[in-house]
Amino acid sequence: AAIGCAAVALAAVGCGSSDDSSGGGGTGTAAGGGGDKGPFKMLAVLPLSGDIASIGDADRTAIQVGVDQINKEGGILGQNVEIKFVDSAGTATQAVNVLQKELSGGDYNFVIAGATSGEAVAMEPILQREKVLSCTSAAADVLNKTPTYLYGTSTLSSRIGGAVVEAVKAAGYKKVGAMFPDTELARSTLDAVKKAAADAGIELNAVIVDPTAIDLTTQMSKLRDGKPEALILDGYGPVATVMLKARATLGWDVPVIGDSSMGVNDFTSLVGTSALDGVQLNMQQVDLADSEVTKGEAFQTFLTALKAKSPELPFGMQVYADNYSCPLVARAAAEKANSTDGTAMRDALAQVSEGSQIKGWFLADQVYSSDENYPQYDLSTWWQT
Repeated sequence: AAIGCAAVALAAVGCGSSDDSSGGGGTGTAAGGGGDKGPFKMLAVLPLSGDIASIGDADRTAIQVGVDQINKEGGILGQNVEIKFVDSAGTATQAVNVLQKELSGGDYNFVIAGATSGEAVAMEPILQREKVLSCTSAAADVLNKTPTYLYGTSTLSSRIGGAVVEAVKAAGYKKVGAMFPDTELARSTLDAVKKAAADAGIELNAVIVDPTAIDLTTQMSKLRDGKPEALILDGYGPVATVMLKARATLGWDVPVIGDSSMGVNDFTSLVGTSALDGVQLNMQQVDLADSEVTKGEAFQTFLTALKAKSPELPFGMQVYADNYSCPLVARAAAEKANSTDGTAMRDALAQVSEGSQIKGWFLADQVYSSDENYPQYDLSTWWQT
């Protein structure tokens, strides 16, 4: 099953992207039932231009859906939510620059920090210094630390890496190749893959490649020379296409297991179906059409609202779900603290240990704690190949 087993909705065309740093029509208060005390101001720093603008645009859509849902349900502590989207261009430098500019000129209650780990890692020290509660869908393990003002909604890279090795082990492979881009997230995931493979007695030959490369045939050929039984691929954005095209160009029919970072890509519009022959994806429950998560009421509420705003959903559901959940985290923190003060919300969120304590949440049951600022997903139940 190359791609059909993975995504709830993978359409053939992608969402448009924008370089409007003000967020265009998405900025401002959504119609809803918030009170007169507000607004509760959110800032989202996303890659709205550059190589991964389509991902940033998907993130923006999901976040706006979350904001709209909260306002429909009465806002945050009776305050309407207003959100402003600014463009990071997918780079750490611009992410830091626009964050500093916005925080110096605006009074924000909550920040959504980037679509990639490179952006989030760069912004994190500023958010700590300014004591602004924030959220990210980025997943590099370096972001997992407490106490913190930055909370995650995704699964950590170490769990992504551990899960894909579990899939390799279950398939009975003893010798595998791997290709990972040189990004913050991918390097963190590869570290986990190396450790899990060693623990499982699996021989691993891994290469790290330029995430902006347009041809990886040479690097893929070197992996083929090692005669692996299977190939692990990781790549978020255009590099994923380049990897699959290199394998197809070589006519190499080695079985591929893509990790969940690889699996959420917009494959249907980026590569032909032949490039997906022999490709399996180790995906999370939120990406599977028939999982208990996606059949649940909270997920269906989210999906209905998301499709109403963007009928064509080119990425795996994890991309949308992790970002939709960030505004929900803000509401849970404020309600738990009965305050919109950054430190009060931070301390309250550390006590939100169960998903049932976050209204509208449908991801991991075990959420935060005094020593864990990311949801705690079980390798044995949350992933499926």
